[in-house]
Amino acid sequence: MDATYAAVVVALLIFLASVVSVEVALSAAIIEIAAGVIAGNFLGLHPAPWMDFLASFGGILLTFLAGAEVDPQLLKDKFKESLLIGGLSFLVPYLAAVAYCYWVAHWTWEASRLPAVPCPQPPWQSSMPCWWKRALRIPPSGKSSWPPPL
Repeated sequence: MDATYAAVVVALLIFLASVVSVEVALSAAIIEIAAGVIAGNFLGLHPAPWMDFLASFGGILLTFLAGAEVDPQLLKDKFKESLLIGGLSFLVPYLAAVAYCYWVAHWTWEASRLPAVPCPQPPWQSSMPCWWKRALRIPPSGKSSWPPPL
């Protein structure tokens, strides 16, 4: 796919998403995500390397801005609550993934502890953990081999 074609389609989708979001009074992010799903699955749009860079940079910038909005004094005042919420938001999904892999998927104990290990990945792929992509052996073309080898 030509990089210019991808850039034009992405620009048009972003513009249309902003127009639609104003008309339906819905968040532009939701419309943009839906447009991205449609573009990737039905229009055959695949990101160019420069899009990968912009997506990674945007994810880092968004994470920084979210951290910059944290009120340090409130965090100090509510330290126990913050630590409890932060710890549980990591621990509960991790333990759930380990339990599923060990008891439902019948993985070995060593293998069942791997699902929650963080893996570097581009932001648009964060909806599917990289360990699952490796388990499915999804090549760059996006086609998978099912069932995954266990």
